[in-house]
Parts: sequence; C-alpha cells; structure tokens
Amino acid sequence: MPHIAKYLINGHPAPSVNNVTDLLPKPWLLNWYNSHAKKACEQLRNIGGPNYEPWVNAAIRELEFCDKRSKESRELGTDVHEAFEIFLKKGYANKHQKFITGLETWLKSGITIVAVEPHIESLKYEFHGSPDLIAERHDGKLVVYDYKIKERPPDFKTILNETGYAICWNETHTERIEVIGILRFHPETGKMLTPLYYDIKQEWIDAFLLLRETLKVAKVGEKWGRQK
Repeated sequence: MPHIAKYLINGHPAPSVNNVTDLLPKPWLLNWYNSHAKKACEQLRNIGGPNYEPWVNAAIRELEFCDKRSKESRELGTDVHEAFEIFLKKGYANKHQKFITGLETWLKSGITIVAVEPHIESLKYEFHGSPDLIAERHDGKLVVYDYKIKERPPDFKTILNETGYAICWNETHTERIEVIGILRFHPETGKMLTPLYYDIKQEWIDAFLLLRETLKVAKVGEKWGRQK
C-alpha cells in the first residue's frame, strides 16, 4: 500500500505506526556501522606514515559500503513486499518468483487470509498504519504478519510495529489479534525460513502507547521551536 504522507484522525494529524516506533534507538544499525568504522581504523593503522589521504579514503570507502548495502537491502525489501501484495490480491506476480514460491507453499499449510495490507486506525489513540498481512493460522488464532527479507529474528521496533497494528485492529473487531508472526525469507535464495510467532505481551502494548504519548510531547516541542 502506498505511503500516506498526511492522515487526519478526529481532525488532528495522526502519525503512522512507523512514525511512533521511529522514536526507538537502532543499536543494531549503529553496531554494524561501527564494525566497519573499526575495520577502516585498522586499515589506517596499517598504512601509517605522514600521508593522511589514504587514511581518509579508507574510512570513506567503508562508510560508503555500509550506505550501499543498507540502500540495497531496503530496496529489495520494498520490491518483494510489493510483489507479495500483488500476488495475494491478484493470484500472480511477474517478479521475485523465488520469494513467491515459498509464500505460496506456506499459504497451503492451513492459512486463511483475512486482510492484505489493510489500512487501519485507532480513534482512541490517534495513529494509523498498514500491516503486511492479517491471517488466521491453522489453529484458528488470528495473527498479524510482517515480511522480513533477512534471516535474523525481528528487532524490538518490528515487535512494537506489529503490536501497534494489533491495537488498531482490536479496537474495532471482535476477533482479536493476540499473536505476531514474522515471515522470513533468505535475501539471496528467496527460501522461506521457519515462521516465528510471538504472543503479544501487555508490556509491549504499554511500551507502544508510551511511545505514542512521547511523540505527542515531541510534536509540542517542535511547535515551540518554530514559534521562537
């Protein structure tokens, strides 16, 4: 679903789920960049001598590598997500077939699709968003799913994103979402890995709503800064 730049709830500009969780730090990304910065420093130490230009070039080269890999990963994730949405809505997709194959096999394991990228909102807490997929699992439980084109387990931002979607859904539906599902795909082979499931905890709900209130404070601060 296309990004919604401006959305009003109760007459007020409302943030997306991602806007809310963007307040969280991203230690894994910082650690990754730091590892390459460390590598650059080791190269600089080995170069030595009075000529500092190779030192600077080595550091820039490592940082450019991080930027390039990060951009490629984001673009692949966005493109595969779009292919999944087309496939689930139309029954076919003309790209990323190696990823589609794994998704199609998983759907045949007793999964019932309820909604594909639905746009949902919370009138009570004034935020909105679009989860990748809401589906009923083989055991009858309703699950909010997120696609990940990576092998590692989800970070806390992902967990809180899905929790935010569950809050929206549960506000207006009697069949509640109480489980988060992470569908992981190998970025090179497209193979679908074992899905990960997490029962939503009250502390996750509390954490998301605390971030929502914190964002309100941040917006007041921004308004004050513009008035000065």
